[in-house]
Amino acid sequence: MDYIIVLDYGTTTLKATLFDLDFSPLVEASHEWEYIYPGEGKIELEPKKYIDAAFKVIKSITPKEGFQGKSVAISVTGQAETLITIDKDGVPFDNAWVWLDTRANQEGEYFKRFLDEKSFHDITGIPGYDTILPLLKLKFMRENEPERFRRTSKFLLLKDYVVYEFTGVVESDHTVACCSGYMDIKKKTWDDDLLKLAGIDKKKLPTLVSPSHIAGRIKDNVAYALSLPKDTIVLSGLLDQCASAIGCGNFDTGVVCETTGTALAIAATVDTIPDAPALPILCHGIDGKYLALPNSSTAGALLEWLTDKIVPELRERTDGNVYKYIDSVLETRGVRDGLVFLPHFCGYMSPVSNPDATGVIYGLTLDTDRIDIAGSIMEGVSFLIRENLELLEDSGFQSPMVLSLGGGAKSRYWLQLKADILGKEISVLLNSETTALGCAFGAAVSLGIKKNYNEFKKYIGIKNTYYPRDEKRKAYNKKYTLYKSLNKCLSFYGEQKGGN
Repeated sequence: MDYIIVLDYGTTTLKATLFDLDFSPLVEASHEWEYIYPGEGKIELEPKKYIDAAFKVIKSITPKEGFQGKSVAISVTGQAETLITIDKDGVPFDNAWVWLDTRANQEGEYFKRFLDEKSFHDITGIPGYDTILPLLKLKFMRENEPERFRRTSKFLLLKDYVVYEFTGVVESDHTVACCSGYMDIKKKTWDDDLLKLAGIDKKKLPTLVSPSHIAGRIKDNVAYALSLPKDTIVLSGLLDQCASAIGCGNFDTGVVCETTGTALAIAATVDTIPDAPALPILCHGIDGKYLALPNSSTAGALLEWLTDKIVPELRERTDGNVYKYIDSVLETRGVRDGLVFLPHFCGYMSPVSNPDATGVIYGLTLDTDRIDIAGSIMEGVSFLIRENLELLEDSGFQSPMVLSLGGGAKSRYWLQLKADILGKEISVLLNSETTALGCAFGAAVSLGIKKNYNEFKKYIGIKNTYYPRDEKRKAYNKKYTLYKSLNKCLSFYGEQKGGN
């Protein structure tokens, strides 16, 4: 094998990366798409656009001399819950229902009547009946679009569909399938009882396979269109969060990483499923392991909300360097007592499940300015990370250090803030593009290029480490207590505890 191409399907952008076998990213290309919003809660995209985007970015990263005489593999990573239906000829029915689509927001109540959320978590590893789950979407489709539901030959998730278009093979790897809401995470099989409740015919689902499974050879017409070798291998790949965990070295028990991007995800490798109904659990990208994944839909998006909708003139005045400007001002200020931000703009997902929770700015005075609010946003997200780390610790997981990933890892101020609030070392990696790298690592193991994941440790290095400061730690402990008190007073915790 000479090259590995990774296709990473994000929420609005596909990114392709070309790796050599030294796992250096030789070239990257990306393509964005715009969604269709046909009604309240509905977010769609024509499936062909996902494939057209793949063709475009692969052509963009192809060397000028082409791949003649070289061997190539393609692996796919990205989002999970986007739903695509195809007919018996493999042609998509209508548009994809994007993972963010919430049209099935009433279907959870139906499932609760037959299976409580704790039992649902025991089977799937998912804490509650989240409206984005394909389980709920398919129940909604059966009731509201019965002809489409009946005539569908295969119900596919996005990554499954991409692999199908490239190979003709219908399969779904465990890391993505466990996000469907109808896979038994322990048995790694489709769950008959959940399928029956939703009215889903198991024959219409893909074959379940291990992460980074070799799906097969690329179809001749696709190889020709992309000027790829006819023997190009296509792998099913794995979920983006699982790929990112592998790419940062999070493949041993005791390692934890946090990704502060538009959303927030905290990932910890575990060998067994802990008895913690509030803790989201996924199949890891490494067979035999699991990934605890507390998360929130809003993190860096909150700073974008502030600078785009509340104080857009700040972005204009800083000529696009608004985040650097915010950091530089905050570094000159101390801890602002009494000002607390609750970052639940899209509900509370973890350590409690409360879709009705909202964002809150508490403690405003006439002295509060926009930079103070920006700083409180960073604090609020960091408090949320601390809550979820405490949830992991309550489940027996311990780690003295946290690997920080995502756009938030570019802010030195935020990194130091996290160290102070968490009371842990925060480390940043030399290579920040961990999702594509982890997907390439998985492909290399499946292809026999590497024997095991320990061989990848030499490709992962620490760029910088931030250490907690005792004097700041005490001040933030006081604010963290207020943060939890506010959540409790507003009934955001419900009957569950939010951290210690």
